Amino acid sequence: MGIVRGDSDQVATLELAEGWRRLDDISWRAIAWGLRRMVTGGLVLVSLSGEERKTRELPAGGMALRIKHVGQCGAHAAGKNAGFQTDDVLVSYDGRTDLMTDSDVLRYGVTARQSGDVVAVEILRGSERKTLKLPMQE
Repeated sequence: MGIVRGDSDQVATLELAEGWRRLDDISWRAIAWGLRRMVTGGLVLVSLSGEERKTRELPAGGMALRIKHVGQCGAHAAGKNAGFQTDDVLVSYDGRTDLMTDSDVLRYGVTARQSGDVVAVEILRGSERKTLKLPMQE
């Protein structure tokens, strides 16, 4: 890439880590609402803090995403209809415990699953673990 600084032309090289495009937080983008409908049935997820993990006796390195919002209408209510509630904590999605952010879940869901699939999601509700079935949507 060429850069002009003052009267001098310089060449710069930018090296990007493998998979750098997948490292972005997409949860704030408008498209995330469509992905959320498809992948989580309208759930909005937030990562638990270190202190919240300790309180709930969850390891520092595993999945721990608290449901901040449950969609209430139409296709965005699929999560609600599957039994998910605000403040449930997702600890496994489709057997994966390495999905650490809302964006990770959305990205995984749209690349690894298809509309019509049913995904097993393990949650922590209070101190009780449950497995709920979440339908993937178009």
